[in-house]
Amino acid sequence: MPDDTASVGIGMNGAPVFAAQAVPGTKLVFTPRPQYWITAGTFLDGEVLNVEEITNDAEIPYDNTFSMNAVLTQTNLWTVFAPKS
Repeated sequence: MPDDTASVGIGMNGAPVFAAQAVPGTKLVFTPRPQYWITAGTFLDGEVLNVEEITNDAEIPYDNTFSMNAVLTQTNLWTVFAPKS
């Protein structure tokens, strides 16, 4: 494979998340440590968000759980919690 002709990476929901230039004979290792956040607004699919402009976000902590609930209150703040089993 010639240099500068391919990239490798990790995708989520059909979109690239982490990517690097493929180099022959090189082993690439990805160690993602994702953080998940929620916000509300009018955004386009694939749009890069300016986090400095977002004022109503909340981190979604995933600690060995597969489901979380998020409620946007009337004061435009998020309440994030794991559902009761």
